[in-house]
Amino acid sequence: MRTLSRILLLALAWVALRGELSPFVFAEGAAIGYVVLVAARQAPTPSWRRIRAWVALWAYFLWDLLLSNIRVAIEVVTPNDDLRCGVVAVPLDTKSEAATTLFATLITLTPGAVSLDVSDDRRTLYVHTMHLKSAEAFRRHLKDGLERRVKEALEP
Repeated sequence: MRTLSRILLLALAWVALRGELSPFVFAEGAAIGYVVLVAARQAPTPSWRRIRAWVALWAYFLWDLLLSNIRVAIEVVTPNDDLRCGVVAVPLDTKSEAATTLFATLITLTPGAVSLDVSDDRRTLYVHTMHLKSAEAFRRHLKDGLERRVKEALEP
């Protein structure tokens, strides 16, 4: 956790030096801060497998985000009565709270779906979707796609 706080502090310092507050400049500062800490041997060096997992996660999420935006835009432009909303219980395979939180957040960021709640035992995530054809197909889409990639990126 100390490494993360140091990276965030260095990212904020970079934003102050640049004089521009934007997500890109903050991410740039975080990346530079991480490189500085690795060079100073204050942060663990990432494995190539973990880096590939993060790249795969973000590539998958951005593709899914694009497709969801197109699907919702088509729904708005051509409204019809075949919209099927529903709440689906998705069993979680994630072990850490960070992975569960990232998974739920990425679902909520995707248009057409919202993470509603996590069960008390942290084993089930309830998701509302506006395009429900089959609960099992929706569950499989989330588990085989996003959840698997989140687990690969965050959990050993």
